[in-house]
Amino acid sequence: MAKTLRGAPIVGYYRPDKEDFSDHGEEITIDSDGVHFKNNTKPYGFVAPDAKVWFKDFEEEDEFGNSIVRTYLMTTGYLW
Repeated sequence: MAKTLRGAPIVGYYRPDKEDFSDHGEEITIDSDGVHFKNNTKPYGFVAPDAKVWFKDFEEEDEFGNSIVRTYLMTTGYLW
């Protein structure tokens, strides 16, 4: 995944009701005309072709209050 990150768009779905970003905002609707798929994702920027890419560990708390370490892929990007 790290090799394909450079040059990729930065996209997301902003939820006004939560005042935060969510997943990609996909909606599936089933009606008498069939199954309809809608992606509510909007572009917010891009990862430069020469961007630095690295992995970083973060200590977090799971849903049971236990401390766990998760490794995340990190990069820099441009937002407009």
